[in-house]
Amino acid sequence: MKKWFRKPIDTFKHSELESRFFIVIILTGIVIAIAGSISNILLDFGMFSTIQNLVVAVICIAALYFALATGKYILLSKVMLTMLTFVLYPIIWFSEGGLDGSATYLYIMNIALIAVMLSKHRPFALLVANLLVFLTLVFIQFNYPSLIRFHATDQIRIIDNASMAIITIVAVYFIVTQILKDYSNKIDQLNTVQSLLRRQSTTDSLTNLRNRRHIISEMERKLPNRRNTALSLVMVDIDHFKSINDTYGHSFGDTVIKEIAAILRQHVRQSDTVARFGGEEFMLLLEQADCHQAQLVAEQIQYAIKHHGWKHTELRVTASFGVFEINGNMDPDSAIDSVDQLLYKAKAAGRDCIISNSDSLRAASAKRPAADDLFTRPQFVDQAISTDQQGISYGVYGPFTLRSAYQPIVTTNPNNEYQAVAYEGLIRPFNKHQPVSPLSFFRQVKPEDRFFIEWLCRALHMRNAFSLQQANLKLFINLDPGLYNDQQQTLREINIMLDKMRDLGLGANNIVIEIMETKASDDNLLIAMVERFRELDVGIAIDDYGAMYSDSTRISNLRPDYVKIDGDWFNRHCLEVDFVSNLKNTHAELESKGIHIIYEGIETESGLAIAKACGAKYFQCFLTGTPELAGSLL
Repeated sequence: MKKWFRKPIDTFKHSELESRFFIVIILTGIVIAIAGSISNILLDFGMFSTIQNLVVAVICIAALYFALATGKYILLSKVMLTMLTFVLYPIIWFSEGGLDGSATYLYIMNIALIAVMLSKHRPFALLVANLLVFLTLVFIQFNYPSLIRFHATDQIRIIDNASMAIITIVAVYFIVTQILKDYSNKIDQLNTVQSLLRRQSTTDSLTNLRNRRHIISEMERKLPNRRNTALSLVMVDIDHFKSINDTYGHSFGDTVIKEIAAILRQHVRQSDTVARFGGEEFMLLLEQADCHQAQLVAEQIQYAIKHHGWKHTELRVTASFGVFEINGNMDPDSAIDSVDQLLYKAKAAGRDCIISNSDSLRAASAKRPAADDLFTRPQFVDQAISTDQQGISYGVYGPFTLRSAYQPIVTTNPNNEYQAVAYEGLIRPFNKHQPVSPLSFFRQVKPEDRFFIEWLCRALHMRNAFSLQQANLKLFINLDPGLYNDQQQTLREINIMLDKMRDLGLGANNIVIEIMETKASDDNLLIAMVERFRELDVGIAIDDYGAMYSDSTRISNLRPDYVKIDGDWFNRHCLEVDFVSNLKNTHAELESKGIHIIYEGIETESGLAIAKACGAKYFQCFLTGTPELAGSLL
C-alpha cells in the first residue's frame, strides 16, 4: 500500500504550479460530486442526479491517481477538458436547466481550467470549441425548450447557484492569477533580454572585456567628477599582430587576444576598467593612479605578456604601451588622442616599450605651489616620524598615518610546530584611524615622493624592531630597485641607514634588504648597492621569484642569501606536474649555492604540502603567521 501512495505524494511535491492547480480542482470535483450524491440520496432527488455525480466522482478519482502516478498532467488535462466540453457539459446543460441552472457557471469554470492548465500548450482551439458548444446549447434551449429539464427544487437551485457562484469566483481568481503570472513572466523575460542586449552593446564578444563604447561612457561619467583624484589611461597594442595572424592563422590570433585580455584582468583592480578598444588594441582606465603608478601597472603587464607561455613555443609576443595621466578638464576624445599619440611614439621607438607623459607632469608639478599640495612632506625623514605612548614610531604623509607591521618567516621545529626565524617589515596605512590598503596608499604617493616614502617605511621598521622582543632574529626590509638612479645619492643613503642602525642598536647582520620584483632603473647601480650592503654584512634577498624581473638573471647578478618564491605564481601552477618538477630542480640548484628559499603567500594546506615536497623549509604566509602591528607584539 505504501508504494501506491509514495510516488503520487512525491510527484505532487515536485510538480509545477499548474499541476498543483489541476490536482486541487480534481479534489474539489471529487468532494462536490460525492457531497452531491449523498445529498441526492438523503433528499430523494432521483437516481439520475445521483448516478451523474457518482460517475463524475469516479472519473475524478481515476484521473487524480493517473496524474499523480504518471505525472502526465497536460495529457490528462486535455482529455478531461475535452470530455467536459463535449460530453459532461452538454449532459449537465440538458439535465440541470440550461441557462437557468448551474451550466453557465460550469462553462465559466471550464474556460478557467483551459486557460490555467493549457496556458503553455496553445489552448485556443479548445477555447473556441468550448464557446461553439455553449452557443449551440443556447441556440437549442431557445428553439427547443422542451429538451431542457431541471430536476432540483427551488431550495436546491439556490444552494446549487450559490455553490456554482463560489466556483465561478475561484475560476475568475485562477484566470486573473494566470494572466498576472504570464504578464510577470513576460516582463521578466523582457528585462532579461534588455539586460543581455545592454551587456552585449558594451561587451566585446571575443574577450568578454568591455568595449570602446563602454570605456568612453565611463570616462564621460568619471572625468567631470574626479576633482583632485588622479585618473590615468593606458593604451596597449600587440606588436606585429598581423604577422601572428598570417603565420599561425586567425584562430590562433584570436587565442592571443583572449589570453592577453586575461593578463590585463589579472593586473588591475575591480575599480579599474579594461576594454578591448578595437582589433589588437586595449585600453585601461585606472582610478586613483597617477602617471607613475599607471606606468608601474604597464610594466607589470609588459613583463607578463613577454614571459607568457604560448602553444607555439617559438612565438614571442610583445606589446607597446602609451601611458597618460589625464589632467585639467580634458574631455574623453582629447584624452584618447593624447594616449594614442604616446602609443604611436612607443611603436616608432621600436615597439615593446612604454611611453608616458610623466616628464611633462613632473615639470608641471614642480611649478605648483606647496600650499595647494595635499601631500606636503618635510625635507628629512626624521621630521615625518612621531612616537606614541608605547614608544612605537609612526610616520605621517599628508592625511595618512603609517605604522609598521611584522609578519613572521617560519620554519618547523622538531615538534613539527611553526617557529619564527625572521620577520618582514610591512607598512600599514591609516586615514582618520581607518585602515587603507597598502596598494591604494602607494598608488596615491606622488612620483617625486616615492623615494622619500621608501626610506620613511624603512626607518619605521628599524625603529620599531625592538617591539619584536626576540634577539638575533633577522628583519627583512623592502627595497624598490626602480627608485635608484643616482649612485652618489644612493651610497650616501646607505651610509645614513648604517648610522641609524648603529644608533638603534641593530646589528647589520640582523638586517636583510629584500629587492622587490620591479625593474631596476640601473642594473649596474643595483649590483653596486648590493655589493655595498654585503660589505656592511647586510643580508640580501630577492622578492617574488617567478614574477616580473625577479628571475634567474637577477639571482645570477646579485648572488642573494635568500630567494622568496612568489605566492601568486606558485598558487596558479602548483597543481601542474611539470611546474612542480621544475620547481624541485630550481630549489635544489639554489640550495646547492647556499641560498635559502622562502615560500610566500601560499593559500591552502595542500599548497603547503606541495611546497614541502619541493624541499621547502621556510614559509611566510597567512597560514603560518599573520602580520601584527608594532605595539601589539609588546
